[in-house]
Amino acid sequence: KLLEGSQVKLIATATIGFDHIDMEYCRTAAITVSTAAGSNARGVLQWIGGALAYASQQQGWQPAQKTLGVVGIGHVGSLVARYAGLWGFNVLCCDPPRARYGEVTHDGRPFVGLDELSAQSDIITFHVPLSRAGEDATLHMADSDFFGTLRGNAVVINSSRGEVIDTAA
Repeated sequence: KLLEGSQVKLIATATIGFDHIDMEYCRTAAITVSTAAGSNARGVLQWIGGALAYASQQQGWQPAQKTLGVVGIGHVGSLVARYAGLWGFNVLCCDPPRARYGEVTHDGRPFVGLDELSAQSDIITFHVPLSRAGEDATLHMADSDFFGTLRGNAVVINSSRGEVIDTAA
């Protein structure tokens, strides 16, 4: 309703996602939408690095003793995966769309499925956009089935939109 009859031709959002914008309306009204994808990638990397360093210090483990699962290997997830490997973690990467196109990880390994990643990882960090429909939907990607496959003391970190995690599950 805010845009009806307006002369707006561009919406620029200072976020990485666009799930808060009615994209269908924008297509119909010939409004271009631009996001700031990648703009906070290093900040999220630093936050994840800090959280992992804190957990390591508090719990008394070294990265080489842990498997870190990274879900979503885009701007942020690719940095997290690369640096986690340099820090000594065994890193598993899950990115269903990229796997479907035959892509491989930054170090040449194949992507693993979410079930395999959840069963083998001590720590899992999500870096996916929120999408609600289609084969790449991420709404409630971490649902009761996902949580049922986790190792007993696994830690899940969500750097994505909140709804990627099914809170009730």
